[in-house]
Amino acid sequence: RLSTAEVDAAAGSTAAGLRERGVGRGDPVAFQVPNGPDAVVLLRACWRLGAVAAPLHDRLGAVQVAAALDQLGPVACVASPGLPLTDVSGTATPADLLAGDAPPAAEPAPYEDALVMFTSGSTGAPKGVLHTHGGLAGKVRQLLEVHGLDGDDVVLMPAPLAHVSGLIHGVLVPGAAGMRAVLMDRWDPAAALDLIEAEGVTYMVGPPTFFLGLMDAPGFSPTRTRSLRLVSCGGTDVTPEFAERAGSELGAVVKRSYGSTEAPTVATSRFDDPPDRMKTTDGRPFGETEFRIGDDGEVWVRGPEVAGGYLDPDQTAASFVDGWFR
Repeated sequence: RLSTAEVDAAAGSTAAGLRERGVGRGDPVAFQVPNGPDAVVLLRACWRLGAVAAPLHDRLGAVQVAAALDQLGPVACVASPGLPLTDVSGTATPADLLAGDAPPAAEPAPYEDALVMFTSGSTGAPKGVLHTHGGLAGKVRQLLEVHGLDGDDVVLMPAPLAHVSGLIHGVLVPGAAGMRAVLMDRWDPAAALDLIEAEGVTYMVGPPTFFLGLMDAPGFSPTRTRSLRLVSCGGTDVTPEFAERAGSELGAVVKRSYGSTEAPTVATSRFDDPPDRMKTTDGRPFGETEFRIGDDGEVWVRGPEVAGGYLDPDQTAASFVDGWFR
């Protein structure tokens, strides 16, 4: 359990260690660590330097890690012992980076790259997606308002912080709101129930699998999740029947959302929208975000939160057209 001050101190010291290894503004840093404090510290250390954070899922194998590094060309690599990235020459452990006084915080412009996040590869080889500081910050401000979150909320995040949902809802939203974040290294419904009850978790994000697991877990009862007030779900299997059951048994508002690594949470409902709309639709875009349907029925989206493109220029040209992501 770390306080905000302890995370900030560790991030500053880690930033010093990265700087000693030649990392500067705009430089990509690849890291592979489990969900937990090291991941949060490394993200914040990169951004303190104005470097580009590139978290890799800790379940990626050596071949997948090598493919990601080929695209990224990182200036530095960091990995927890035993993970495939440690086999790359020059890779440091998080403990290796703790070094001296924190460097002055960089003040990157909104248009500068903050993050490379790799897609899951469900439609081919994983792609490195570029997000800017301004795009991420704007998305976080919007989500705080749309979800009605504040410093009294507590989020439980079992999704990897190398996934866009995990990073936004497990790191950025809590940091902006001043709320507590409870991170799980691996999804375990029984352990999640214990954490919800012990930590007073009010907010969760994830696919229906998480919440079906909770409701079907031995020892589940609605009293154990009475602190939960909001659940946001994405995916094709968020049916009205699931939303009805989860809302009733978990005692929370359950709403659908729509997004991707390239276009995170570009549609959802407000926390106070009519319940039927939350259960039967993916909501609507907010702010400057826009949708359109192409001639072939393909969904196109543009807005401040949409990625600037991929690491591969050819992939960018194929999917990003005049500000629209298709």
